[in-house]
Amino acid sequence: MYTKLKIFIVLFFQTIAINSLAQGLVNVQHYSTEDGLSQNIIQDIIQDNEGFIWLATRNGLEKFDGYSFKNYKSYPTDQAKLKYNRLIELVKGGKHIIWCQTYDNKVYLFNTQHKTFENVCDYHPETPECTNVKQMIALGNEVLWVIGSNGELWRIDEKKYKEPDGLKYYPPSSNKYHGNRIYTIGLDIYGNEWIFTNKGYFVHGKKELSNNTIIRFFTEVEKQFYMISYQGELITYTPNKGLQKIPLPYKIVGLRGIFPLKNNQLGIATFRGIIIYNIQTKKFKRIFLDENEENIYPEVFYQTRDGNLWMFNSWKNIIRLDLEKEKMKFINYKVSTKQRNKALIHEDEYGHIWILPTYGELHCYNPKKDCFEQAYTYEKGERKYYNLYHKTGLRRYLIDSHKNLWFCRETGFDKISFSDSSYNGISEQNETEVRALFIDSKQHLWLGNKNGIIEVYDKEQNYCGNLAPSGKLIKDKNVVFGANIYCFFEDEENRIWMGSKEDGLFIATPQKAGYQMVHFSHEKNRPQGINANSIYSINKDNYGRIWVGTYGGGLNLVQGTFPNLHFIRPLDHSKKDFKHYNYLNVRFIHCTPNGIIMVGTTEGLITFSSDFQSPDKIKFHYNHCEEKKPESLANNDVLYIFESSSGELYIVTYSGGISHVKSDHILSDSIQFSHLNKKNGLPSDIAYAILEGENEDLWISFETCICRYNPKEKSFEKFDHFNLNSHLLISEAPPIIDKKQTMYLGTNHGALCVNLRQLQKSTFIPPIVFTKVDVRKDDSSFQTVSMVDNTLFLDKNERNVTISFAAIDFTNVDNLQYAYRLKGVSNEWVYIAKNHSASFVNLPAGNFVLEVKSTNGDGVWVDNVTELSIHIQPTFWETGWAWSIYITGLIFLILVVSGILTYIFNLKRKVDFEQQLTNLKLRFFTDISHELRTPLTLITAPVEEVLEEEKLSPKGHENMIVAKRNIDRMLRLINQLLDFRKIQNNKMKLYIEQIDVITLFKRTFDNFISLAHQRNIDFRFVSNIDSLLIYTDVDKLEKILFNLLSNAFKYTPNGKSVQLFIEKHDSELLFKIKDEGRGLDVHKIDMLFNRFETLEKHYSTNSSGIGLSLVKELIRLIHGTIKVNSVLGQGSTFTVSIPTLYEAFAADKNIELILNDGKKELTKEETYNLSAPDETRKDLTILIVEDNEELRHFIISILQEKYQVIEAVDGAEGFERIKSVIPDLVISDIMMPRMDGIELLATTRKDHNVSHIPFILLSAKSAIEDRIKGLEYGADDYITKPFSAGYLKARIASMLKQRDILRRFFTQSKESGDKQVIQSNEATTNMIFPSTPPITSYDEKFIKKIAQSVEEKLENPDFKIEDLADSMNLSRTVFYRKIKSILGVSPKDFVRDMRVKKAVQLLDSGEYSISEIAYMSGFSSPQYFSRVFKEVMNCTPSEYKANDEHQAD
Repeated sequence: MYTKLKIFIVLFFQTIAINSLAQGLVNVQHYSTEDGLSQNIIQDIIQDNEGFIWLATRNGLEKFDGYSFKNYKSYPTDQAKLKYNRLIELVKGGKHIIWCQTYDNKVYLFNTQHKTFENVCDYHPETPECTNVKQMIALGNEVLWVIGSNGELWRIDEKKYKEPDGLKYYPPSSNKYHGNRIYTIGLDIYGNEWIFTNKGYFVHGKKELSNNTIIRFFTEVEKQFYMISYQGELITYTPNKGLQKIPLPYKIVGLRGIFPLKNNQLGIATFRGIIIYNIQTKKFKRIFLDENEENIYPEVFYQTRDGNLWMFNSWKNIIRLDLEKEKMKFINYKVSTKQRNKALIHEDEYGHIWILPTYGELHCYNPKKDCFEQAYTYEKGERKYYNLYHKTGLRRYLIDSHKNLWFCRETGFDKISFSDSSYNGISEQNETEVRALFIDSKQHLWLGNKNGIIEVYDKEQNYCGNLAPSGKLIKDKNVVFGANIYCFFEDEENRIWMGSKEDGLFIATPQKAGYQMVHFSHEKNRPQGINANSIYSINKDNYGRIWVGTYGGGLNLVQGTFPNLHFIRPLDHSKKDFKHYNYLNVRFIHCTPNGIIMVGTTEGLITFSSDFQSPDKIKFHYNHCEEKKPESLANNDVLYIFESSSGELYIVTYSGGISHVKSDHILSDSIQFSHLNKKNGLPSDIAYAILEGENEDLWISFETCICRYNPKEKSFEKFDHFNLNSHLLISEAPPIIDKKQTMYLGTNHGALCVNLRQLQKSTFIPPIVFTKVDVRKDDSSFQTVSMVDNTLFLDKNERNVTISFAAIDFTNVDNLQYAYRLKGVSNEWVYIAKNHSASFVNLPAGNFVLEVKSTNGDGVWVDNVTELSIHIQPTFWETGWAWSIYITGLIFLILVVSGILTYIFNLKRKVDFEQQLTNLKLRFFTDISHELRTPLTLITAPVEEVLEEEKLSPKGHENMIVAKRNIDRMLRLINQLLDFRKIQNNKMKLYIEQIDVITLFKRTFDNFISLAHQRNIDFRFVSNIDSLLIYTDVDKLEKILFNLLSNAFKYTPNGKSVQLFIEKHDSELLFKIKDEGRGLDVHKIDMLFNRFETLEKHYSTNSSGIGLSLVKELIRLIHGTIKVNSVLGQGSTFTVSIPTLYEAFAADKNIELILNDGKKELTKEETYNLSAPDETRKDLTILIVEDNEELRHFIISILQEKYQVIEAVDGAEGFERIKSVIPDLVISDIMMPRMDGIELLATTRKDHNVSHIPFILLSAKSAIEDRIKGLEYGADDYITKPFSAGYLKARIASMLKQRDILRRFFTQSKESGDKQVIQSNEATTNMIFPSTPPITSYDEKFIKKIAQSVEEKLENPDFKIEDLADSMNLSRTVFYRKIKSILGVSPKDFVRDMRVKKAVQLLDSGEYSISEIAYMSGFSSPQYFSRVFKEVMNCTPSEYKANDEHQAD
């Protein structure tokens, strides 16, 4: 079925109201020599099995594919030479065969595949040649019977026409039932070929099936063969029962034919009517004329979809027989005696009945009028009847597979396609544009056109009349109103307001006999009158006020009571600046349900609220197109404003598409819009209006089409070609939709209505045929080659080819679109729009499949994929023989070397192989790998503890070393497993450094040599580069290469080959891994990189299905690509391309550049050998927070000898212990229930009372980014599991030592003999001690605040520690612990030291006595001052002062 939106104009006769569906409209496409036809006179026309149209002309045979014609004829050099290229008849034979009758009444076979003519008689010189052909009958069993003018018969077997028995000749009277007049020949379902003559009938090859009964009619119903004789004997045949007569209960008067009917029925036509026989119930019934009625002469029988039987009554009329009601109806048609046609009854795709009488023109049945109307077409809006008159009569016609009609004309031929019943037209005016449409409250339709005519129709679309200037409705199509109406509006009193162009405003008040007319126009001397005569829009707001939009005078507000109306212009009172914009030309007014008025003008959009007290209080908002604001209005010229049922607002602009309002508030000067235009699917940027249909679909009108838009799916469906011969254009008049979902549109030739519920796209699936293959050879010559059964064979030098194809949908060839793909080269579809050929250059040798698909004539993509198999012959160097020569020598050498090394490396190969299998299995444990680190810690730490602390025998020590080494190896494997989780969470970081990639590849290559030898695999490393420095992530590149090689070895059988190629292309490194494994189905390649996808289900590979998934992700991370080419049974090739320059990673925020400066960093193993100090610090408390009981107890056991250790099972309990105990150090795991380590750390750092406590985090996450994250949260150290016990103790001792340095940094005092006040010198400190340990900013402020408080109250001998704690808002206990933890001294000692420092400063000044200094420093007496000073400075104040004076001398 082919459905275009074919909207068309149905012209009315003045005496009747035409309102029915359009009947008889046809689309005619004429073809002649001007369109490529080689000769204009067409004798016959057929369609072959592939869908091509074939034409018999006086210049040979023509093939038509919808795009072009191809001529085939005989030339003197041809093997079979036709004496006449003038063909007069064509018959479709079997596959690739067309039978042609030439002007000299001979028969020729044309092979459509080889494009050659053949004379079958040339293969049988002993057989009389067919020289007087009367008729050709092709049976369905690939047999052609040729009937001579004197009753001769030739039987041609298409399968073996060249063989001796391929052609049989039967002269008249070859048997007693072979007469000199052949009526017809038929084939039954049993393969019997029946010949009916004027002497009886006989069956070819079966003498027993013959009789002298004269039979002219036969048919087949439900696979049963029926014949009827002139005497009225109904005969059937089956092989089991032979010939059987079925007695008829009715007398046959004038037998006219026998034909099949639906529902297992058989029809017999007579002069008196129809006899119907049910072959299942064996019952008869008849539908006859009354006795007093004349005989009928039925011919050409056709049963339509509704079950009615149609037949011609000779040339008089046509009979419609209702088989269900058993009623016979005679319907007349216009008879013409100018020509004689071959009668035709046809039902098109849409159920319309068409007839071509013996004498007459093409007619269509109008069911509403119950009559036949002559077919017509439109030419530039003018209706013209379609005439088939030909002085020699209609030659031939064809009904194609799409139910189009093809007629041979006097010159050329016509293709007839049909319209559906979704459309009908209104208005009879030719070349008159309808500019306004309106449906009033009575459902009357009003039409206003540019000729000053207003037509009115009732709700049934019956013509009511034309509106006269007086207001009367006159049923006269010539009555002119006198003004060009551009808009209609109906008020609450049912008055019709009509705005005109240049003629002002008309208001029609309903009366009994029409309407009372009142006219308002612009008058210069009337300030309260309407201020312009062109009115394009009228609307009413929520308060009942009527607004009139004028073109040239702006917006008018109607005031007063009818008919005493006056008009004011609210825009005159606007305080906006109109310097750059002119809002006088109003095109459309819309009032929203929430009381906002929107006005579309040629200079933009105006919005304002209808809630106002007086017009001068209105606040206007203006929106227009702004160049630098993409979310502003698309174009200033606003044609239409539409609000959907869901409240969405759309602004239609001229040439700017449609602007969709995004802002919630439209009372704004900066409304934001999104846009619908050609870039996102809109058919054209020049839209006219929008309406809403059913299911919230929006219908958009354009100049040449309408479009259905689904706002939810944001999809467009275009309907165009309203009338394929009419040049129909839609006017700017806003369309309307009635309650029946009928859309009314104004056009340049009247108005039309479209039934939106019936509107649909075609579902016809056209077959695709390959029409031509052009090959360009190596010598640049072009040649057209043939295809055989959709198979193309190309020679080794035919690598550049262009293949043409066509979808057989003749209804609208110009709307067909195509796509293709060449499987074996690419699986992606290439969409080529209306182009119908595909070109390929430098195709490799091998087998390919070209797939082509297309749309139908409606532009709908359908499932019609057609394949062309392409086989390209290889050169010798591309054959398997050549490769076998190359490989044989290498295999022999490898076999010799591998034989020598087999015994030596046998054990190592087994271990390596088992290790690879183990690695594959370990990938399944990615999600639980974190949990493996804790028990691994419990193995690692005791082993290290035994190695360091216990004395072992040499054998035992060696065993422990082996255990230690394997524990480290297990840790590395776990780290690799974690890569999947990092990739999943997008946390995998790149560490880019410059390396020699050749060295890396060789090292990896060496790892697989042993496996290759073990499995007798030819493993080769091919590179023409000795050294290549590139920037990349070494670890990830090594994992990629390792996994790809592992995959290649995994699926490559023993004795095959695996090859690693390396090439340098510009700024990219290309390496390929090619194997000779089982290969992959091309349909499964896309699933190859899916995680846990194992494509070889029946091949034991111990594969987890995650290796290649990891490879793909790693390649993506290093900015590379991977491609796979695979041939089933031959192997696969993985091609990886990665960048070589640092610039490729410069924009990546996920990288870290590693600079190689030649320094060797301390390895983790070396760090393990750092010994912890032996000093015991029982005065220090360490808190262990760990949910694993065994690990927690183990850590306690290794620390409790030197420190006081307390424990907690999770973060929540740990924080409570921190607050209550205030330990000197916290060691916490990260992954714990209730509160994890990170949350515990963050909570501690936020608490000022305990924020100073050092923190060590333990985690199974070992990556650098994980460590950085932990440190960013405020951890002092980050140790990964498993860890060395010695390393942990060393880090604890080091951290506590740094805390001691911190304390000294804040509390160190001047030793005896030092003359300078002790100061904090950062440079000196950095020279003597390690870097000062970091403390939180709060602790630093805390210490400074204490020092300041102490200094302020230093002279007060009654100053107490409780006062200092209160000033810090801390209890005495917490204050004591915090000072002790940070500074290493009690608060009392801290205050004492501060007073001594003050005393030293005063002694150095030399201005005060010792007693004065004692009181100034806050001591209660000079004696107490001397005693304390001596404890701190190791000398008395007097000794210190004397020594100071001596040094000064």
